[in-house]
Amino acid sequence: MDLQNKLDKERENFNSRKRDIENRAARAESKQTQLLLGHESEKATWDTKMTEMKHQIDEYKSKVDRLQANLEQKEQQIGRLMQENKQARRNYMTASKNTDS
Repeated sequence: MDLQNKLDKERENFNSRKRDIENRAARAESKQTQLLLGHESEKATWDTKMTEMKHQIDEYKSKVDRLQANLEQKEQQIGRLMQENKQARRNYMTASKNTDS
């Protein structure tokens, strides 16, 4: 009888520990699932932001190319106007010399 009580008590302790371990395992699994879902959500957000930033980079590169082309065009125009100004001064000086003579 005493042995039977002792055995029942050990069985009860064992079952109690088993339930405790199963509960902890279930909580750990639940937490792991939550962490995975959180990670996947953050990854999706990150991917979306990266895609948006890549589009912005492409837009900025395109804008830089347009501005560079515009700058080169303006530089050519400045060079042409400087040549025209130089030629106009030469013509003025030649005309001025011819008038003085």
